[in-house]
Amino acid sequence: MLLNNFLKTLTLLTLVSGFEVFAENDFPFLQTIEENLDHPQNSVQILSSGIAALERRLQLIDEAKESISVESYIFRPDDRSVRLILQGLLKRASEGIKVRILADAGPGTWQLKTEHIDGLNQLCKKRPTCRPIEIRFYNHVPSAFFISSLNFRNHRKFFLVDDRVGITGGRNLADEYFDLDHVYNFLDRDVAITGPMIKTMSLAFDMFWNSSLTDKMEKHRDQKQKNYWTENVPTIANSFSVNDADKDLREKVKNLGEKVLASEPIGSCKRLTFVSDKSGWKRSDAMLGDADLTRKDMENARLVRKQLIEHAMKVRKSIIVSSTYLIETENSENALKSLSDRGVEITLMSNSLNSSDGFQVSAMLYDKFPDWLSRGISVYLHSGQMVEGTEVVEPEVGSSRWGTHAKTHLYDNDSFMIGSYNMDNRSSFYNTEAAVFCDGNEDLAAKLEESMERRINNSIQLFDKDTAVDSSGKKVSVYGNVNYSKILKLLLWTPVSKLIKPIL
Repeated sequence: MLLNNFLKTLTLLTLVSGFEVFAENDFPFLQTIEENLDHPQNSVQILSSGIAALERRLQLIDEAKESISVESYIFRPDDRSVRLILQGLLKRASEGIKVRILADAGPGTWQLKTEHIDGLNQLCKKRPTCRPIEIRFYNHVPSAFFISSLNFRNHRKFFLVDDRVGITGGRNLADEYFDLDHVYNFLDRDVAITGPMIKTMSLAFDMFWNSSLTDKMEKHRDQKQKNYWTENVPTIANSFSVNDADKDLREKVKNLGEKVLASEPIGSCKRLTFVSDKSGWKRSDAMLGDADLTRKDMENARLVRKQLIEHAMKVRKSIIVSSTYLIETENSENALKSLSDRGVEITLMSNSLNSSDGFQVSAMLYDKFPDWLSRGISVYLHSGQMVEGTEVVEPEVGSSRWGTHAKTHLYDNDSFMIGSYNMDNRSSFYNTEAAVFCDGNEDLAAKLEESMERRINNSIQLFDKDTAVDSSGKKVSVYGNVNYSKILKLLLWTPVSKLIKPIL
């Protein structure tokens, strides 16, 4: 209890003084466009397939006329999918297109180094029309005084082209998000938007790009690293030259991706909302100023959470929430209680122990789910197997372990959210997140529900702490198909997870 209270206090101290102050007008972090569906300005395409999502990104690179802006939490330059993306960005930069990459400087992107961009630019400079790729890193040096400042990560994901078209949602840049990993893959979901809303999203990207919390590439490395990178840049450059394996994968992605992309649902929203949290914590102002004012500033910065609660409170009949993690916060607990008290049908979907990527988060889910069941909430956990109907380019992918990474909410029968926000403390209090809300299109919502139902049908349904059934009604373990050693490890993690819950 003492440690838990200490962690909560630590969280509050870093949060209270943590956020940059902006004007009361939240634009461009929040914008809603009311549409005439007979003549809509914006179109929305739901990307539930990883291969389709990768193909659409590669198409956007080829379509760019002026600029490409990429933002990601995880960024693995040596993964096969990311090689294709970087090779495409290099080609366009060589042709004079402005290319910017904004990467979070936390553990998710430690594999992305500035020598990768140096190597790409060395190849780029061989062309007279080259416009070197720019890269910046968000929240490079955490506070030495407040350890929890390490948790203030930029969790947003953007892929924006020409202020005209772009993608946002749950997918990071790594093979497991594009249905290409031979060991472990994520079922995820993005939304591709075409229209004037992209200009707003681009401005939100610019705000982070120019933030005082964002370091330019030159500042991100010391002299020792400069010497190392100078020696290794030629090797890095050669490693990004297109080889036969790249060509073969590109052809496979194109052939299957175009086919699947053509089947991904597209439409317009009567009310389209883009929302992003404001940039994170402010190192130099820690513990200074009026605590009430700074806490208010912090609350005003959590725009995604506010929109989620607003939409949830408007639900009349049903809500389906898909989240990588389910860790109840005070906000989500109050929201779920309010909904269940009103008789709203609530369905939660997340990862079983078999499909999860973390014991500490699974421990909190398994500790809490009996309470949700007692309120009449339905709980489904991904089985760990590939969902039937998922199309992949290689058989090894289909036989790998699968989990869910989608952050999707479906409200009644006509509205939904697709974004980067998980139901946990990190998304609620620490990470900066982004989301798109689409209201007033029953057809588009119905197609999204079909996709969510396919994933639910591949899940195990929980009935009590010891009882679960699979999609055929067969009784199975609540943990999924795992051995006892993994269950024992989860049980050992549970007391630790309870202590550190405020930062999970």
